[in-house]
Amino acid sequence: MLRYIIALAGLLLHLGISAQATDNSVFSRFGIGDLVVPGYTSFSGMGGSASGYYTGYTLNNVNPASYSRLTTAVFDIGLGARNFETTIDDATGPALWSGQLNNIGVAFPLRNTLNKTLDPLIKPTDFGMAFGINALSRVGYNVSSIDEIDGVGSIENNFQGFGGLNKFYWGSSIEYKNFSAGVNANFIFGRLNYDRNVIFTDILTAYNNLFSTSYSAKGLGLDAGILYTYVFNEDELKQNVVGNKLTIGLHASTSSTLNTNADIENITFQSIGTVATTDTLFVQQDVSGEINLPGSIGTGISYQKGLDWAVSGSFNYTPWGNYTNDRNEESLNDVKSIQIGGWFTPNAKSYTSYFKRIRYKFGGFYRTEPSQLGNTEVAGEIDNFGLTMGLQLPFVSSRRLSRGDLSVTLGRKGNDLISEDYINLRFGFSFNDDQWFLKRKYN
Repeated sequence: MLRYIIALAGLLLHLGISAQATDNSVFSRFGIGDLVVPGYTSFSGMGGSASGYYTGYTLNNVNPASYSRLTTAVFDIGLGARNFETTIDDATGPALWSGQLNNIGVAFPLRNTLNKTLDPLIKPTDFGMAFGINALSRVGYNVSSIDEIDGVGSIENNFQGFGGLNKFYWGSSIEYKNFSAGVNANFIFGRLNYDRNVIFTDILTAYNNLFSTSYSAKGLGLDAGILYTYVFNEDELKQNVVGNKLTIGLHASTSSTLNTNADIENITFQSIGTVATTDTLFVQQDVSGEINLPGSIGTGISYQKGLDWAVSGSFNYTPWGNYTNDRNEESLNDVKSIQIGGWFTPNAKSYTSYFKRIRYKFGGFYRTEPSQLGNTEVAGEIDNFGLTMGLQLPFVSSRRLSRGDLSVTLGRKGNDLISEDYINLRFGFSFNDDQWFLKRKYN
């Protein structure tokens, strides 16, 4: 497990330095960019429903109360690829691909399950801990428009943006009987870059303009969550029977204030043949400001029938109308989302068929987006909905059972003015280790 932590530290450093969006999505122009749906790959095949669901071997940082429910240490890494095409006023652009590292994390119970089995004293409490990094938002767009002005001719406005925000979290959880509660301490950081080029295409000797705003942001936040589980066949658990359980979860996050330092430039440039002339009209560096991110609340419920099947649903709400940014004043919409999903396994204990041991996942979601695009408030609302499918593939790593997750999301985001049809592919790997914190005993 130590090698996984060393690898995590290296990946954290790389992601913090080089995280940058490669999308070309006009929706990422608003707020802090396209919001990355929280949750690891294990949940994406279930529509992203993670508020009231957990397993003993997967990392769920959406509800930090899940950490103390772990029965094995977990190293989790998630990758993503995206194919999408944008339609504006019935004109569809080319299909584009992008890819990124979505998340990495480590979680572990603070009491080893094997030691608990051998301990003659039954203790009603358990503890867990987790840390990692997730992408919070991505900015990536390159959009142009042409305006015609009498006496001037055509003017091209080109808008470009890249960057995004990430969230590093460190959390812990305590479980007492059927209840558990947990918290995450978050450090949010990243850099956002916005450029606008104004080009006078019909005047060869014109001085064109570049307006550039680039700023870094960092701040702290806090998540908290609770879980309650009721086991229907508790009397049978001592007979090595897997429990049939109902779980209810609730989680919330505080609002966060991010301190920003901006570099602002206005440059004029002229290009005639091979001769280029530039002049800086305006420069400001290290201009301080603030971004206020809203808090959120979510709740969920799930039922699991042993190792055979499970269903889960959740609802989340974030008042993005409370968002403010000193560098860019804009009005955003509140975000509401519903996720429903589940899984089934033909025969988790099959010795003759690998395909019967695979966990087949399904789900769907609907959510609103914080951005607005349109002439009126109603017309400008952005909807995002999709269907998900996934596979959880068991495999042996270092003589221990681990899991790989594959998920596909077919979705559409937009309104009558502009829309995106997309396919999201996610690849995740959960490496498990039941020797973590093992106290060896000799007779």
